[in-house]
Amino acid sequence: MQHKVLFISSWYPTNENKTHGIFVRRYAEAIALKNNVAVIHVSGSETFEDKLKIESRTEKGVYEVYVYFKKKNANAFTKFSNYKKHYLEGLEYLLKHWGKPDILQVNVFFPAAIAGMMIAKKLNIPYIVSEHWTGYDPADGSYKGIIKKYFSEKAAKTAKRIVVVSKDLKQKMLKHGLKGEYETIPNVVDTGVFRYKAKPSSPSFRFIHISSLEPAQKNVEGLIRVFKELKTANPLAELIIIGDSVYKDELERQSGSLLNNSVFFRGQKFGTELVAEIQAADCLVMFSNYENLPVVMLEAMCCGLPVISTDVGGIKEWVGNGEGILVTPGDEKELLNAVKKIIIEKEKYNHETISRHACKNFNYGHIASLFTNVYDEVLKAKN
Repeated sequence: MQHKVLFISSWYPTNENKTHGIFVRRYAEAIALKNNVAVIHVSGSETFEDKLKIESRTEKGVYEVYVYFKKKNANAFTKFSNYKKHYLEGLEYLLKHWGKPDILQVNVFFPAAIAGMMIAKKLNIPYIVSEHWTGYDPADGSYKGIIKKYFSEKAAKTAKRIVVVSKDLKQKMLKHGLKGEYETIPNVVDTGVFRYKAKPSSPSFRFIHISSLEPAQKNVEGLIRVFKELKTANPLAELIIIGDSVYKDELERQSGSLLNNSVFFRGQKFGTELVAEIQAADCLVMFSNYENLPVVMLEAMCCGLPVISTDVGGIKEWVGNGEGILVTPGDEKELLNAVKKIIIEKEKYNHETISRHACKNFNYGHIASLFTNVYDEVLKAKN
């Protein structure tokens, strides 16, 4: 059954940051295939000239309401009050132009749960929470603070479902006392774009790494050290690094003589450019210290790439013997053995099979059906 679903998200793309929470927008686009979906997102900026501005648009079937406001120095209480006030202003606009939702979906507990609980109570509708955040992982350690924990625990208790991207994330959240009725639904991939494309055979072997390059989580430094050793035994190996941040210059320096010879930094890539880079590669490699279920991994698998990754988060729930190799976080010797092995055994991996299996599990229609089933159950119980 089609439902009117309202998204309230802690992260969502804006004019200032077009990639922040992009996976939440992908969820909304997917769910809109089977439901009527709207989003309210409040975004503050110190450079914004007006006191308040409300904009709306419909993009890929999703009705988006943006409430932009000028950030000012204020105490925590004032910020909290203004946050709720701006969401109520966005809600008033939504009700006038789109109507009342049947169910509300909070994406990433904090701070969106504050607005989500308030709106759900005001409209007398149920809400669910969808969580992707790595902060519950001890290696990240960002889930802390009295206010964050208070509202997260309160939202978990009153949410009709807590949807997580992996079973591993569920266990980490339970250890933090976030008890509730859990459902596991993976991240979504636009399989109309990220798909297998045969490429000419080549004597070289191309690894690709895609990330924010942030050292504490992504450990690209360790990956480059391993690749330097790999080049001694495998001179035809290449490493393509996609991403751009303040850490890029130091990583280029660390690459030394391999830079623009065997190690290539392509910068940030989006859309068809990113797809082309993935389709031209032979294997995705990640050496992260912690993850949940990285979207880039799912996108690479939909393009048919096997994966070498650290055994962290929910990665092992989707990467088995036929999809790649898992290694211990921080173990450079183990990673070196893995990259050598996958080059030697490259014929073992059927790229079309990897793509077919991934596309079946992460496509828009499948994810839309899983969420719609959750909405059906929640609304049936309400009635």
